[in-house]
Formats: sequence, structure tokens, C-alpha cells
Amino acid sequence: MKMDNHDIGAMFKRPGLPCAFLSFAEKQKPPYLIWGRMGSSDFYADNHNFMAVTECYLELYMKQYEPALLSEIESKLQAERIPYEREHELYIEKTELYLCRWSFSIIGA
Repeated sequence: MKMDNHDIGAMFKRPGLPCAFLSFAEKQKPPYLIWGRMGSSDFYADNHNFMAVTECYLELYMKQYEPALLSEIESKLQAERIPYEREHELYIEKTELYLCRWSFSIIGA
């Protein structure tokens, strides 16, 4: 699926769930999403890149663990036919927030 920065942010953004690329300008109240790029794994052969493939991550920060919210995010990824991996879930003691992180690839971004 070919997407750009605006498409990715818009896909997850909804009232009560802000989404930003890398960081927010102002501190947010959880839950909120941060996404970014981890690198690329373009398709190439014969010294030519044929298709850009960008490896991305999506992080959900929550004050309370919300399984329904995780399911909502995964449903959006599935609806857009974006293969994903849920990398980990953890509790961050310092911030007293739960974190769930997914990784996925997008074509053309």
C-alpha cells in the first residue's frame, strides 16, 4: 500500500486519540500514539531500486491497559491491508504508562 506521512497519521487519529510523527509539540494526556520510521528495505536488483519499502513503528501509550484500544488499532491496520507485528507490551514505571509497539512496512513512503 502506498502511503505518505499524512495518510499514516490520519489513519489512526480520532477524537481522544492524538497521533504524531516522532513527537508532539506539547505534552499529551494518554492515550496517544507516536509513529516513526526505522529504515527501509527497498526492492532492488541490477543496481536499481524498483520499489521503496519503509519500515515503520507505531507506539500506543496508555494510562490504563486497554485491550479494546489495541484491537481497534490492529483492526485499522487490517482494514488497510497493512501486515504488522505486535513487538511488545510493557509498563514504564518512570512515567506510569503502558506501552504497546507495532512494526509494519509501507510501500512508496
